[in-house]
Amino acid sequence: MKHLSVFATITILALSVFISQADAAAAKAKKPIAKPAKVETVAAPVAATSGTFFTATIHDLKEREKKMFEYVSTFELDGTKRIMTNTFTELAGGTTAAVEKTVMQTADGQWRLLSYLQEQKQLGTVGILEVDGNEAKFAFTKDGKTKTSSERVGDDLVVGPSLLGFLKARWEKILKGETVKARFAVMDRQETVGFEYFKVAEKDVAGRPAVVVKMKPSSFIIAALVDPLLFTFSKDDTTLLELEGRTIVKVKKGEKFADFDGYTTYSYPPQVKP
Repeated sequence: MKHLSVFATITILALSVFISQADAAAAKAKKPIAKPAKVETVAAPVAATSGTFFTATIHDLKEREKKMFEYVSTFELDGTKRIMTNTFTELAGGTTAAVEKTVMQTADGQWRLLSYLQEQKQLGTVGILEVDGNEAKFAFTKDGKTKTSSERVGDDLVVGPSLLGFLKARWEKILKGETVKARFAVMDRQETVGFEYFKVAEKDVAGRPAVVVKMKPSSFIIAALVDPLLFTFSKDDTTLLELEGRTIVKVKKGEKFADFDGYTTYSYPPQVKP
């Protein structure tokens, strides 16, 4: 069964994160959208203008004691803009596996996605997303060749690093058992794909009450091909504690790189209150 790559950035997040053209056709259907793409993001420390948001360790999904990658998420405030950078490092060789850079801008109390860069250094690919009003412009470069596309988007557009803020802003709905929908930008396909997010369980993580949120494709066709991701958030303040599923990084199998499903744990500096 295929899996979805999600990192982001949180990458996750990134979120490659990792699809059938079926859902994309619906995404590209032209229909009026009243508002530009606005995505709430996780709050950074009020007094800080730059720093580390969190560090994360990506373990093998089945052999969870086996640490494979780590990544660091940093932020920088520049006027009304917030720049978030995620850097993924392979622990075995110490080499940079991938980098994500997300630029958000605040207006009227809302954070709007301006641009997103996803550089997969293991594969030598670069994906770029730029948002201009209701239009999302994609560019993806592989082996020296660049493909481009564009589509209309709304308030529900997310990328890996902006997903946490999007869910945080809708946390009360999730706790009530409601389903939250979003369009996730898939860089190597230069398009967005519809996903649903909903609570599937509650548990304790190191004595801390937590909520497990599943991310699955909205299209039943894609859902039959793509394994869901599981996010574990603290129940009280939506701090991301764990993530299970596809990541932005790859693992070497023979002469080729293959998709990697991991178990990711997060650590936050004392001054950061996500």
